Amino acid sequence: MTIFDLVIVGGGPAGLAAGLQASHMGLNIKIMEKHRWGGRLGLARKVENVPGLTRPYSGTQVVRRLMVQVHHAGLSTEFETCELIDHPAANFVLKGSLNTYESRTVIVATGVRPKQLAIQGIDPHDNNLFYSWRDLPRKKGVRVAIIGGGEAAFDQACTLAEKSASVVVVIRSHKPRAFEILVQEAKNLGVDLILNATIEWAETKDQEMLIHLSDGLNTTLSVDYLLVAIGTTPSEIAISDSASAEVGRGLFWAGDVCSGSYRQAAIAFGDGVRKAMIVYDYVKGH
Repeated sequence: MTIFDLVIVGGGPAGLAAGLQASHMGLNIKIMEKHRWGGRLGLARKVENVPGLTRPYSGTQVVRRLMVQVHHAGLSTEFETCELIDHPAANFVLKGSLNTYESRTVIVATGVRPKQLAIQGIDPHDNNLFYSWRDLPRKKGVRVAIIGGGEAAFDQACTLAEKSASVVVVIRSHKPRAFEILVQEAKNLGVDLILNATIEWAETKDQEMLIHLSDGLNTTLSVDYLLVAIGTTPSEIAISDSASAEVGRGLFWAGDVCSGSYRQAAIAFGDGVRKAMIVYDYVKGH
């Protein structure tokens, strides 16, 4: 079995940046990604705060450019899920859904996942319930209700409105938490806002979702899809006790999974590079 210098779990901005930096410094690496290269960066409607961009690009465009760089660097990548990180002896052992890898060091860059919302009357696997605009059926003129008042909710609202969807954003507080410029952009695109409202209960009838709001007006929304964007939580990964004991001694975290509330692609890129440099020093020192 090949013994890698570094295995990176996660192919988002932090994981890919760590891989590029580690490869540049001559380390033998592997990157594992279970779902989609670029992570949640691919959901972004506009990326404007990454150094080097000459104009705003969509998240998908940025990811494509990044993957070209990954390809040119010759990075070893694998589409599979990391099921367990273990440390039975001198090195780490990563059990994947397809293969098992042995490595001197590991960077966990699994990012975040959407917070789930329990809705009375709606099965968690309802075909009208989504957590990402990219998973919605590609139809024009659909009616979408978005629950959430943050940047992700409004960014997705703008994306859907530009794709000819009729969008309403339901916010539980008296004002949105997103940047004012983004809120105004959503309004300019025809996105409606309902403030001081929560979902009381909902039901699906004939492929249509009826959403009953607790807003003091007994409002009922009739939509095709409900998109939940109420925040994110760090993606979990199985790590044995022996591997957990090696945190900072070969096992490191990078990007959104450990950045707290400051979650931006530019921050994740920088943290990925930094952790790769720490890994380099660790490998050379041992």
